[in-house]
Amino acid sequence: SGQAQTWTEWTGGAFADAGYYYLTDDVNLGTSAVTISKDVHLCLNGQTITGSGSSLFAVNSGGSLTICDCAEGGAITNTSTQTSKYVIKAEGGALTLYSGAVNSDKGRGIYVDDGSEVTIAGGSITANQYAGIYILDGSLNMSGGTLTYHCLNGILSSNEVNTVSITGGKILAGDVNPSVKKTGINMSKGALTVSGSPTITGTEYGINVGTATAAITGGTISANGTNGYG
Repeated sequence: SGQAQTWTEWTGGAFADAGYYYLTDDVNLGTSAVTISKDVHLCLNGQTITGSGSSLFAVNSGGSLTICDCAEGGAITNTSTQTSKYVIKAEGGALTLYSGAVNSDKGRGIYVDDGSEVTIAGGSITANQYAGIYILDGSLNMSGGTLTYHCLNGILSSNEVNTVSITGGKILAGDVNPSVKKTGINMSKGALTVSGSPTITGTEYGINVGTATAAITGGTISANGTNGYG
């Protein structure tokens, strides 16, 4: 049998070493982002991480961040009133969300660039501006969890090298900002596959495909307006 992992308390600041970390209290990062350049597993343990910088975490090349919540109510929230800020930026590394909440009070959710790999297996993501997940260069695999977007795009892909695979979970148009025409997955460019039993909703489009390729073999896809696609 495998050995039990050793978990180390984290109270904010840089991660000196790769390993498994957990919170015992809330953490406020101020305007600083924590750079991840190693293999870091972080258990929110029912606590909250807040900050108001351009992002709270930046996952760089060679780094990976795996987020879970061993208790209830754990969250990572960007409290900035500026709409251009993200909660997590994956900039060459790997990001995995198993449980816990990723929230942006006024801004965006997760930014994906530099060939990053993002996996959403559970938890929740909430965004209020532009996109819940914006993929400039990288890949997204979503098998669970709920992405609620009160903005134009649930997921936005804008590069032909991007790949997006949705096999489960929910991508839901939120009811904040009702005048905004919302699209669940906006595949401007890249390759999209939807299979299994995900739920994808929009008010403008469920899925919009520009010059991307799309293979849709499963899921429930709908839009409240006249432009539902799927």
